[in-house]
Amino acid sequence: MMLKSSVGIWLVCLVSCLALSSFSNEPGGDTFDIHLNGKLLLHQQVWKQTSVPDISLDAKSKEDVLSVSYNHCGLQGKNRTVSIRDEQQKVLKVWQFADADQPMKCPVKDFADLNRKGGKLQLFYASVELPEGRVLASISWTADARLTQK
Repeated sequence: MMLKSSVGIWLVCLVSCLALSSFSNEPGGDTFDIHLNGKLLLHQQVWKQTSVPDISLDAKSKEDVLSVSYNHCGLQGKNRTVSIRDEQQKVLKVWQFADADQPMKCPVKDFADLNRKGGKLQLFYASVELPEGRVLASISWTADARLTQK
């Protein structure tokens, strides 16, 4: 009888230890990817993000498409928006996206058209799950693109 209760106690302890060790003390599970014409530019785990990454685009490439995929701990966001903001956080343009499991696509031409004053633009994401939003990346222009901006 004593042997059965000892085995039971050890079994409960083992299961408890395994269950508790499955949790991580690293915060967040959000990730995002940014692609340019299907080519991965940036993959970021949000909890590891210590600064805002910079993406360099060529303003002469008017046909390019920037795609953003944001993952909320394995779930797709609802009422998703991507916006472009200037360095003073003024919203310059907003794209709204359906609640579908598809990347959010934004034409690079729109970014170039908004960057008439020069400086950096910020790519910003928000959704029901992240109502305060998050800056995903700063956008700058290649040297050739700056020469064409006047």
